[in-house]
Amino acid sequence: MAILTLFLSIAGTIAVAMNGAVGQAFMCSFNWGVYSRPVYLATFSIILPMLLFPLRKISKISTSTLVSLYTTGLVVSYTLGHYETFALIPTGFTRTLVSTTEPVRSLMQSWWWVPPYDAVEKMISGGYPTDWSVWMPTVFFWSAYYLVFFFLSASLMLLFRRRWIDIEKVPFPHVIASYETIKMVKPPSESSGRGKRFLIGLVIGLLFSFQIMFTSLFPWWPDFLLWRVNTSPPGCYHPAADDPLGSTIVGWVGFSKDLLSFAMFYFAPLNVSFTVWVVTLAMIALTQVAYALGYYTGLLTTTGCCRIFGFGGTSSFAFGPPFYWSYIGTLGGAIGIFIMVLWNSRSYLAETVRAARGRAGPEIEQREPFSYRTIYLMMAAFALLVMLFLFSAGLSPASALVILIYGGLINVVSQLYVLGLTGISFIGDRGVWGGWPLVIVWPNQPSEYTTDYLMSHTFFVTAMNHPSHGMNITGMISGQAYKMADLSGISMKSVYYLIVMGMLIAVPTAIATRIWILNLLGQGRVPIWGGCGLDSMCGNSFGWSYAGGIATMMQQLECVVVGALLTVALFLLQSRFIWWPINPVGFIVATSSSVIWFGSWDAFLVAWVAKFLTLRVGGSKLYEQYGVPIGGGMVAGVTLGSFLAYIVGMVKFFVPF
Repeated sequence: MAILTLFLSIAGTIAVAMNGAVGQAFMCSFNWGVYSRPVYLATFSIILPMLLFPLRKISKISTSTLVSLYTTGLVVSYTLGHYETFALIPTGFTRTLVSTTEPVRSLMQSWWWVPPYDAVEKMISGGYPTDWSVWMPTVFFWSAYYLVFFFLSASLMLLFRRRWIDIEKVPFPHVIASYETIKMVKPPSESSGRGKRFLIGLVIGLLFSFQIMFTSLFPWWPDFLLWRVNTSPPGCYHPAADDPLGSTIVGWVGFSKDLLSFAMFYFAPLNVSFTVWVVTLAMIALTQVAYALGYYTGLLTTTGCCRIFGFGGTSSFAFGPPFYWSYIGTLGGAIGIFIMVLWNSRSYLAETVRAARGRAGPEIEQREPFSYRTIYLMMAAFALLVMLFLFSAGLSPASALVILIYGGLINVVSQLYVLGLTGISFIGDRGVWGGWPLVIVWPNQPSEYTTDYLMSHTFFVTAMNHPSHGMNITGMISGQAYKMADLSGISMKSVYYLIVMGMLIAVPTAIATRIWILNLLGQGRVPIWGGCGLDSMCGNSFGWSYAGGIATMMQQLECVVVGALLTVALFLLQSRFIWWPINPVGFIVATSSSVIWFGSWDAFLVAWVAKFLTLRVGGSKLYEQYGVPIGGGMVAGVTLGSFLAYIVGMVKFFVPF
């Protein structure tokens, strides 16, 4: 597994660079890292076990081997990440040195992790061997960034493992889908009856991926999915300004065509999916009422993305008055989830504390890889390690503590809990988060940029654009790995050691390979970020959230408080009344900027209808024997198609066609 991790981290990074150079769907739709941004599926976690399928008739493959391959693929793919991760860390960040003006440029050149100016110029132009003597501090710094947060989140997930997996039975749709592939690699006698249903889903998923690939490759290929019409690479359709619905309904911003989302949300709880599409319709209706009352003037003449974010100076129905949907749902919702996770786990956490103090029976720790005393000590040690790293990056104790608490604890717990219930990544888009908790440290934008200000906003703003940029991805790796260990019956301690070994190898290898391939090919061949000053970060200024002064930040803070209180109230209503239909997680997902942006509401609607009918017609037996293998097959088919398309992209890099 160590050798495989090393090889895939190098080969995968090179593949990402090649497909990025090809562009279009090969840059954003397909990936050997994470295929789809709304769902954030790790490609190799499914592909590696699937590669052993031809051997199942001649050799019995152990479950431990398949789970080891799954875990290795999980670590490698999440480390490779989305293409924007390749283009940002560390290459895009470092490239800003050339475009940054004084005095910030001199400040950057004083940082020990930034290479000399001439080394950055060589990387941009390409055609040079990598001088590792000047680039190794960069590799070490960004590797440490990922690893310190990984160790913290891995120990944090160990603490909540029994609560979420053994007690609450959080489904983790990604793991359910991946486990179906593992089942299919078992001998035919062990997978009898499910194989044909899995194959049906596999074929559907393959046809979907091939259709996208051929549509992108050949202009003459019939566009059955209308992928060339106002559709972004992840499969979200944003209508033009003259669209019949878009020119009438203010809150209409489009819908999703992403088959992977439809299949994944089938594994989500019914009440969560129901809440997502019901709240979406209610949000559209209330937004239309607000428009009739004089809000959102001129918004009907803009396209979907401008309506969401207010680009071009227009108002925003997601972030503007009177509802501030995404501030309430995304910002306040994350805090609300964290509060209620702690509240609902209060007796459980008290029990773990008693066990850590030696005042509970040994049965409490029977299925845990480590004692709770060890887990708490690990959490404390790794939290200290995070703080020391942030200090080494020039952060003050105040800003480091904000990032530790909010970025390393609140966001990680909230993101994984929502991902575990729905399969969707709801925390993203730096333009949404804007580093608002840092207002505690800087009530107003400083007159002069400092290392503390720039790097704290780099970690908190830029690293929030995609989960694979940093802090959030680490909890997603450990949480899914622990769930797979539970499903398969593999030792939890073995899985923990495997992800630790994988991260220690994959992270520095991938980062070093990104630097090497850029020095070889240059930015002109392989697009990366950073053609801008660090203080603006390509149009998303670190100071954007201060544009309206303290009044704007206080307005955001009010939305956070309202969102957190509303989330807590929905949790309490759900626990008090069995008939209560609105799930708080579904509300947060529906109002989050990521789901609005990707138009994922229709995927939740279709998945809800399909699962509702499945359970109504045949109950859990029909769902387990037919629905799950077909859904798992669709996820595997889309992933296999993406994997094969990436190979085509590498061929296209050398032989354009």
